[in-house]
Amino acid sequence: VSAPNGLGSASRGFVAALRSADVPVDVYDVSWLIARHMPLDLVAASDLAYSINFFFLNPDQVLPFVERFGTEIFDHRANAGSWVWELSSPRPEWRAAVSAFDLIVTPSEFCTASFASFTNRPVVTCPYVVDETLLKAELQRFTGNRWITQIEQEKSAGRRVVLFIMDASSYVARKGIDVFLGMAARFETERPRQCLFVLKTHSRDHSKNTYQVHGNS
Repeated sequence: VSAPNGLGSASRGFVAALRSADVPVDVYDVSWLIARHMPLDLVAASDLAYSINFFFLNPDQVLPFVERFGTEIFDHRANAGSWVWELSSPRPEWRAAVSAFDLIVTPSEFCTASFASFTNRPVVTCPYVVDETLLKAELQRFTGNRWITQIEQEKSAGRRVVLFIMDASSYVARKGIDVFLGMAARFETERPRQCLFVLKTHSRDHSKNTYQVHGNS
């Protein structure tokens, strides 16, 4: 819940939405599973007051959760998981994690189709709750970014901006980086300076496999 990432923000939004609808919610923070400096609440099955569990964990964090808290937390309760994935089908090793859940909730139709492709568990789409006040406050604090300024200038000059965003594990072909680089090189050869290709990462991973894109591509 306290994690400063997408799932953390999603969980806080869902908690706020449920409470605003007078739905009682108990919250247990297990952000430690993502980063060791984050909180880890101790919880046992006997502590759970309600018959529904709603997990905001990535599929690869489910087994570490079970190793630390056991399987009794899942027993005799309806278990829902909030998951996202950027490819058309999930990783096959996640099938074991899926079996623990009665419902999978995703924020988009694409993610819903992805998870529905490898499980017979119900998968539904429910967009994330967006905090308008928080977003406006962040906008007021924004002081400018030289990269955004450059992109805006290029766009004003008539160039089309093509943005590719990748996460911490996106240095490999399965995330499409090779396709993006190939497309950028082809377009720049065929239609010089008509497009600006922007590659954005959001990671503290300093893998030596990181692609560096220079110039127009």
